[in-house]
Amino acid sequence: MPPKQTVASLTVIVEPFTPSAFQAFGCCIENPVATSERSGLQLNHVSIQEPVSANQGTAKKYVDVSPMLNLYDMAPSRCAAKPIMSFFVCTPRRLRPVEEKGTTWAPRNEALLGWFDLTIMERHPFTTQTFIPLGLDAQDQRTAYLIVVAPTITASGEDISLPDISGVRAFLAHGSQAVTYGAGTWHAPMIVIGERHMDFLVTQYANDVAEEDCEEVEFTSMVNDGVRIAVPCIGNKLSQAAHSKL
Repeated sequence: MPPKQTVASLTVIVEPFTPSAFQAFGCCIENPVATSERSGLQLNHVSIQEPVSANQGTAKKYVDVSPMLNLYDMAPSRCAAKPIMSFFVCTPRRLRPVEEKGTTWAPRNEALLGWFDLTIMERHPFTTQTFIPLGLDAQDQRTAYLIVVAPTITASGEDISLPDISGVRAFLAHGSQAVTYGAGTWHAPMIVIGERHMDFLVTQYANDVAEEDCEEVEFTSMVNDGVRIAVPCIGNKLSQAAHSKL
């Protein structure tokens, strides 16, 4: 069973998923031309070179858009890791209604779709992990996914293997964006919201030593709601679909 961590009540407001906003936790992967944030074609800590022509001049190739780190030589077992690809079929999550438990919503005058209760986080200490959505149109506003991350608690510069709940952040990503979690980054399991399931191709390293491949922690609340994510409405179609699941 995962260890339990007692947390205080916290409401987290969802942010847009952009390279600069996510830089401390990993990489936002998207078409470099499509992002208005790029400066010299630089995404996060990975410097993107000018594209090269490919496929007989019919494509532009951007090299090394996200790191793929294998740090298993630092793992206690010293067992070698291998690259693996997995396929995740993720169904939409149920959101808690806004009105439940007498909760209110006022910040930013933003319509709220519902609450997502954060009850567990995980991390992969010795590998990056990349989720690449498949089969969802970039303009589809009916379905999206949440990325929820947290820094690690440190004491005198030492990692004590628990997420720092006070630093939890949440991001809204669409079908045209992939995410790489940095090695050791605490994150929630995949959270799809909206009308339909989402497929993801997932790449990482693993050595089949369970405690080295993945660490988990479950949250117990001191009072009231614990850690809740305020999920905003994202267009009429998504709003209607998600409310039908509440």
